[in-house]
Amino acid sequence: MDGFTQDAAHAAMVEDWLALHAVPSPTFGEAARLTTLHQRLEALGFGVQKDELGNLVVHVSSGHPHSLVLTHVDTVFSEAEWRDVERRDQRHWTAPGLGDNTASLAVVLGVLRRIANGELVPAGSWTFAFTVGEEGFGDLRGARAVLAGMQPAPDGVLAVDGYLGGVVTHAVGSARYGVRFAGAGGHAWGDRGAPTAVHAAGDFIHALQRIPRRGEQGGSVNVGRVEGGHAVNALALDATLEVEVRALEAGLLRRYDREVHKRARSVARRHGVELSLEPRGWRPAGRLDDGRFDRAFREAFAQVGLTLRSSPSSTDANAALEVGVPAATVGVYRGGNAHRLDEWVDPTSLTQGAELLERVLVALDR
Repeated sequence: MDGFTQDAAHAAMVEDWLALHAVPSPTFGEAARLTTLHQRLEALGFGVQKDELGNLVVHVSSGHPHSLVLTHVDTVFSEAEWRDVERRDQRHWTAPGLGDNTASLAVVLGVLRRIANGELVPAGSWTFAFTVGEEGFGDLRGARAVLAGMQPAPDGVLAVDGYLGGVVTHAVGSARYGVRFAGAGGHAWGDRGAPTAVHAAGDFIHALQRIPRRGEQGGSVNVGRVEGGHAVNALALDATLEVEVRALEAGLLRRYDREVHKRARSVARRHGVELSLEPRGWRPAGRLDDGRFDRAFREAFAQVGLTLRSSPSSTDANAALEVGVPAATVGVYRGGNAHRLDEWVDPTSLTQGAELLERVLVALDR
């Protein structure tokens, strides 16, 4: 497995990486990047299947066991937020979306290039799926569709996402909502005391922060966006919020869900405003791995010389919980500031990330 130590292999991954980053890929707007990715996969000689959502699927071999590798193509950034890559030094390149999850795409292409060149021959069966809708309100729609379309189900699901050295074997679940309070409006002085939607929204935010939580590991409640009102001297006609709750346990997540609904209704009654609460996403929580990934990770990490760090997170692997398939996530690049405009990646880490991914897949075949 010394192919990734060659300069040519690393240069090819970097070229793929920069070409993919040059195509903005916000959630629900991944089509252009998928086209670029499709072209590169076909250039390697792979047959590519495309489903109605845009997911791209490549099947490699047909043996057993069968591992499904999921890599999402979307980023949290809009086309308007896209920036050129700034190469600050040899190990510090920065741009929004450069890491999550564009660097992972390049690493997976690096492994596929090795397969295409005959340098890596799977003992089992590997399916690589490049998915839409992992971020934000995408609600894992790409991963869910891929898994729903696979008969029989794979023996295991490996999501490629996150920083080199990190793995996820416990899924953080989440529920997301769009909340709107609406009132009659009016003049800030002449109609003083009448219901105003913004005041209701503020009360609701305060109510959410009072939901009992079991310490820092129990869960989280976040209001990510707030909009409302139209003039400083007018009672707000409406106010909208985007709300998310997260938890490590399925039961706790359901309790948070009930609390969000209950407190929203209570606030609306108290302020005399109308309420609209729209569920916009649900990701299951719980243990992902049945032990096979832990064994494969320990073997692969030792071979590559990396220290394994395990922490709960939310990735495409969450979708495997719903179909009862063991799963995990592995990170394949060094970087930081994910979901920020100054996200950075160490380009030299892609080689080690590709070698790690390859060794994990080989270990899963045993």
